[in-house]
Amino acid sequence: DINVELLRVIACLMVIVTHVRPMIISADLRVMDSVLLMQTLSAPAVGIFFLIAGFFAPRSSNFLRSWKKYLPSVLLPAILLAIATDYLEDWIQGSSGIIRSMMEGDLYWSLRNVFECLISLDAGPFGLYNAHLWYVFTYMLIMLFLPVMCVLARHADRRVLWFFAILVSYRLIIMDIETLTGSLFRIYQTTILPPELAIFMLGYLVYSGLAPCRGRRLTAIAAALSLAVIFSAMFIFQKKLYADMLADPSVDVTALNTSSPYFLTWVSGLSVLAAIALTVLILSLPLKGESLARILDFAGELTYPVYLVHFPILAKLITSGLQLKLYGRFAGSGAGELIYTVLMTIIVYVLSMLLSFCIRFVWHHIRRGLSAVLHRLRKAAD
Repeated sequence: DINVELLRVIACLMVIVTHVRPMIISADLRVMDSVLLMQTLSAPAVGIFFLIAGFFAPRSSNFLRSWKKYLPSVLLPAILLAIATDYLEDWIQGSSGIIRSMMEGDLYWSLRNVFECLISLDAGPFGLYNAHLWYVFTYMLIMLFLPVMCVLARHADRRVLWFFAILVSYRLIIMDIETLTGSLFRIYQTTILPPELAIFMLGYLVYSGLAPCRGRRLTAIAAALSLAVIFSAMFIFQKKLYADMLADPSVDVTALNTSSPYFLTWVSGLSVLAAIALTVLILSLPLKGESLARILDFAGELTYPVYLVHFPILAKLITSGLQLKLYGRFAGSGAGELIYTVLMTIIVYVLSMLLSFCIRFVWHHIRRGLSAVLHRLRKAAD
């Protein structure tokens, strides 16, 4: 589906934007509107990936097939990346050369960290340069619920899925209200399902239910207008939340800048609504053309490898000083912050694409070579 591939690429770029952003709170305790705007526009990224995960999975005739795909294509590359960054950690942080860093790596410690992550479903032991791998283990939680999803999708009334998805979405909206109002009222919050599973279910419901309306201009216009309203609310509410926090003289500004803005995270109800609206908008676009399809198919295939490697690449750009030099050219104005964010996003994306393509190219030829050797051995044995 060419529209889904475009959605993947957009979400991938959004993830990079969230990681390359400058500080939202300036040294003189002002909220940088330009940075907050870029973060608002990129906030639906994770929600979109959860939605995409739900597009097709419940249609599988055998959920074990989905697990067989998840293990080698999602989990294994993440583990290999974690081991590789363990060996390259000194080089990434700039304390030694790449060869020396690899020689000083500890395979036992790397495998121990992998084991700890797998049994806890927590990417923390993977280290600083793999903090983004939390998504892989959250996705694993979805995979654990997949058999139930498959049964409900094939044998239950669709209203059952809508009931659970709306119930969890309601909880997220209530959390938004309580965060914004300072818990003036105590409202009951349901805790039936994890929010990521609800977004996953919504992905299946939206993708399958939108089929009759796809390609219609009215659908795209309605989604675009809804998205504009939701983005505006997210921007205004998050700015108010920052203003309330900055009114406290004891507030830790460094903590504010390093932590994720609440209304711009995937656990915010508004952010989930934004992800749905943007998904409907992109799926409604009348994309055509064989050349465009090939480009989006190529870029879409590389979104997960790009997601994996972009974080250590960004870390290396920071420790090498290149990121600081680029930021120094544009810092100081709202327009400059926007230009820096766009340029840095493009640089990280292109470098991640090139590295991902090279790794896949080499791996493809290694597999072909091994297959050829095994084929010859079989013929010799016969």
